[in-house]
Amino acid sequence: MNEADIKEAFLAAMRASGVHMDCASNRGGHPIADGKIQRADSTGKGRRRKYDIWYILHADERPVGEFGDYKHDIRDTWIAGKDLKQLSDAEKAAYQQRFAEIRRERETYQAMLSANAAKAAALLLSGDCSTSVKPKGHPYLAKKGLPAFPGARVLTKDVRYVIDPEIGEQTVSAGTLIVPMFHTSEGNARLVSVQRIFANGDKRFLKGTPKKKAFHPVGLHTAPDAPIYIAEGYATAARIHEATGERAVAAFDAGNMTPVAIALKAKYPTARFIVMADNDRFTKGNPGVRHAREAAEAIVAPLVIPRFSREERAATDFDDLAQLRGLAAVRDAIEAELNPKPRSTPLLPPPSEKPLEFPVAEAVSFDFGGVAGGPVALGYDGEVYYYLTDAGQVIGLTANGHSKLALVGLAPLSWWEANFSGRQGCNWLAAASAMVADCKRRGVFRPDTVVGRGVILDNERVVAHVGDKLLIDGEPAPLEQPDAPWVYVRRAPLKLDGLLPLSNDEGVRFEKMMQRFSWYEPDMGRLLAGWLVIAPICGALPWRPHIWLTGERGSGKSYVMEQIAMRVLGGLSVQAQGGSTEPGIRRLLQCDLLPVLFDECEAKTESDKRRIEQLLGLSRQASSAEGAPIVKAASSGAASYRIRSPFLFASIDKNGTQPADESRTITIALRGVAPSASDSEKIAHAEAFAALDREVQALVTTDFGRRLFLRTVRLAKTIRQNAVAFATAIAKRTGSRRLGDTLGGPLAGWLSLSSDMVVTPELAAKCLEKWTWLGEAIERGQTEADHDAALSHLLQAHLGLDGARKRTVSEMVAAIIERQEVAEVERYAAHLERYGMRVDRKHPVRAAA
Repeated sequence: MNEADIKEAFLAAMRASGVHMDCASNRGGHPIADGKIQRADSTGKGRRRKYDIWYILHADERPVGEFGDYKHDIRDTWIAGKDLKQLSDAEKAAYQQRFAEIRRERETYQAMLSANAAKAAALLLSGDCSTSVKPKGHPYLAKKGLPAFPGARVLTKDVRYVIDPEIGEQTVSAGTLIVPMFHTSEGNARLVSVQRIFANGDKRFLKGTPKKKAFHPVGLHTAPDAPIYIAEGYATAARIHEATGERAVAAFDAGNMTPVAIALKAKYPTARFIVMADNDRFTKGNPGVRHAREAAEAIVAPLVIPRFSREERAATDFDDLAQLRGLAAVRDAIEAELNPKPRSTPLLPPPSEKPLEFPVAEAVSFDFGGVAGGPVALGYDGEVYYYLTDAGQVIGLTANGHSKLALVGLAPLSWWEANFSGRQGCNWLAAASAMVADCKRRGVFRPDTVVGRGVILDNERVVAHVGDKLLIDGEPAPLEQPDAPWVYVRRAPLKLDGLLPLSNDEGVRFEKMMQRFSWYEPDMGRLLAGWLVIAPICGALPWRPHIWLTGERGSGKSYVMEQIAMRVLGGLSVQAQGGSTEPGIRRLLQCDLLPVLFDECEAKTESDKRRIEQLLGLSRQASSAEGAPIVKAASSGAASYRIRSPFLFASIDKNGTQPADESRTITIALRGVAPSASDSEKIAHAEAFAALDREVQALVTTDFGRRLFLRTVRLAKTIRQNAVAFATAIAKRTGSRRLGDTLGGPLAGWLSLSSDMVVTPELAAKCLEKWTWLGEAIERGQTEADHDAALSHLLQAHLGLDGARKRTVSEMVAAIIERQEVAEVERYAAHLERYGMRVDRKHPVRAAA
């Protein structure tokens, strides 16, 4: 390859990874193949002169490169026309050395920018350049009515500084609000940069800012166990501090909340952390809530979300809440989450023929006795011994790894001293010997028995794992179950205390509301409602079907995902966006038995198609009763795990599926307003949708999904039995058990919204005859068997004979069987044999009737 070819291939690789560089930006001529880090603009809207794109390219005898996009957190590598698997050991070593050089170049450059950003921050915060903020001393704070808290400063003059020598000197103007950014450590926090806030509210970081883990504290941490509130922006943190008097920390953006939470939790282990979300309810995927929930789960902390009416469209955070309703509203929201009042509304009478009777119609309570014990030996595998720690986590130790510190990680020192006492405290050698012997007595450890949050059958009992405790057949129980076939590990808790199961009346309202969307077929709303019911108890079902929601722009697809699915399954699911990968989903799930909601599942590029194919492969494995085991390489050998999750995909069009996926997936579709619709029709459609939205907001409240989950758990055995009955009836009607399994679960879930009726296969067959809408779903769901689809594809393939002549395989096979002209038959037979096919003419062929 010449240099021009190398550059073109490098640009193609960048585009395939989602990095779109403006080659004419920053003095032009990109890409520059000099082995040094280069910066350029993205072609994206509003990204001029941001220099978000970076790359390093070598175009010598070993053309390699690395590139990325700072804004979208993309980084990838490229090798010209090479596959690492095909290289010799010497070639691999040479390329690895080159990549090491590239990494050092990038890290050196970033370290230089970060060091210069810290120097510039210190300059801007110095007494020569800035002063403390006076009351109403900055337009941004004055507009919000925020007091001036210590920490932030205002520039008293224009200040010049240099961070990137390539860009040169930059200036920040007098009057700019400067918010210090710190990284925490064992000692004092370290200044790393500042956020500049201008009079109009625009915010900018210094170039080179190491934003990950960076935070700004507002207020003092008054005691080791005092609360620390983690918020997104500076104004929100300041407002929370004003309302509570306790320390509030700004993480600067939603994606940084989890790193900040983890870092601060490590430094202040006894503090009571509360994560305060921004409610970006009109932004796709609600990133404010999504990232805040991830942060809360990462440190097992409460999550508080501000709530607003539909009319308060501009309001998203706790600063907005305080401006609208006062500081008391902030305190009330925190109190409602930390100390929720139990509901007292009784179950309403059902509108079904047979009443739904729960054993106790009162709020769930999770109080139970129990004494904290030591670690539980789980067994061994190879040279690794596995334990369930007192913190509810599975830990593996080698024989040599049973050190004092490692054992203290399994249980408190007091436990070891009480059970393995020696002359000077604990006899650690005896303790290690006893633990190893206990593991050997337990036998070989099976990692696929480790279970996280979700619902599973345990010796015919329905067990709901809610993070820090269990519900066994509706009764609260601790995670430690010595006689269980599963190992229940501690996970972030699902908050169910004080909630009543959903009533029949609410279930019927939900099912009818789901039908009011603009579905292409009347059954689609019912099937989605039923799927949302069964998705959180997927681990207890014999089959886990998937849903693929499609719809053109403006059809309401995003609304259904964000306002229905993500709210009903909020906290009870794993939620992902378009760029997520199969390994990423596996890491999010770990051992949880939770549904996966995957929005924006579009295949725009070849890399997207490959990524979606891998995700579909994962969903394919997840459908069967036990969740087929998947084995991946791990540092200590092979790591085995089971995926037991149903998937909800959403995209404009369905893509990448194979017949095996089609038979596991229910496709539902929304229609938008016809382009030819009149103005009056468009107005009527908008008014109908507004009315539906009001109903959604009134019914699908913050606790709706958790109350539906409680109802479903109590009906899990009935739902499982009914799913089998419907599956059997559909299989008898269609001859396809797979189709029966795929539709049976959602049908059973749909029925459970209004009744606890047990359905026999005979009754299910009658329902199939009576429910005409179900017949349409069955007809749509019938797909060819995998082998039939493969044969059909093969017979329709065109093969070239000579020149431009082509014939399908089916045409040539038919000619051979029917013994047409001898010369043609011989040519066809020889041609098919070249492709590995031979026609057997030994059996007689029936004449056509």
